[in-house]
Amino acid sequence: MTILNEVTDLITNIFKGMFDIMYMIYDISIFSTVFITLPYNTNAEKNQIHNDIISTTNTFCKDIVFDIGWKYCELITFTNTFYKKSMVPKFHELTDYAYRNDVLLIKDGIENVSFKNWNDLHDSIEELDYDLIMYTDYSLNDDKKNYTMIIDDRSIRMKQPDEKPSSVNFIVFQLTTNDTKYDISLKEPKNFLLQNNVLKYPFFKWYMKTVYNIELSEEFSVNYMTQDMSIAELHSPFFIKFSEDSITCFSSAKPTPIILSRSDSEVETYIDSEVETYIDSEVETETDIDSEVETDIDSNIDKEFEVSLNSIFDDSLMNNINNCEKLKAQ
Repeated sequence: MTILNEVTDLITNIFKGMFDIMYMIYDISIFSTVFITLPYNTNAEKNQIHNDIISTTNTFCKDIVFDIGWKYCELITFTNTFYKKSMVPKFHELTDYAYRNDVLLIKDGIENVSFKNWNDLHDSIEELDYDLIMYTDYSLNDDKKNYTMIIDDRSIRMKQPDEKPSSVNFIVFQLTTNDTKYDISLKEPKNFLLQNNVLKYPFFKWYMKTVYNIELSEEFSVNYMTQDMSIAELHSPFFIKFSEDSITCFSSAKPTPIILSRSDSEVETYIDSEVETYIDSEVETETDIDSEVETDIDSNIDKEFEVSLNSIFDDSLMNNINNCEKLKAQ
């Protein structure tokens, strides 16, 4: 927390305490005035008059306080932005960056060692243990950009890195751990959008420790959206590397599958009901098919029986007609 934030919190608490005391005095004064000026009214009437006055006055005061509150928030925001963007960079510029260290060595998310410049690091690099190096050449940078190199390759530790900005920009960049999302800023207060910068677990561990004061485990994920609307979700372990105008990333992990447990009884009940419904529908379909087949078979049998009867009836009728013809001839 910066000195400005501490001063702001102190002033806010002082004003809050003063307003609480003033409101208590105001409430007691109204209550006393009502009881003194209306001696013949009942206590219920006096309390009602007191409440009506307090309610009307509170409504009027709230409108005024809201306006003052918004102006106060605007003033605090402007002051905080001016402090970070103008005062601090200007101070370091006037002091020739005497109070800033260009080189930071990070180990287990903690800034263990710092050096004024790269040459100082060169003299003692062999004896140091670190996960990554952050190098910011403040003397050559725009005060409001603070481009910072991330170096975790020990093979180039003896060579001062070159600063080459990347044109990549992010609309959203979030880290998720323990079902909680955290916004990650890669441009402030340090700008990490440089070519060949690689973001891996040591970087995010340092960031979460420094910005949110959270110990980051190795089980986390990152999702982002770039200015060209490309999106990605990466699960640790992974890396993100910036080039001139693009991003290279790779993740060797997969999302953790959902495992049913006793607490997921509702899900199991739902699955069982779906299976039973499917089986019942299959049985009903088979029953309908059997019924249709039986109906077709019965219909065919009836037709064949009818044809047989007609055939028998026709033969009998022809025999009778022939017999009658023979009798007439005799």
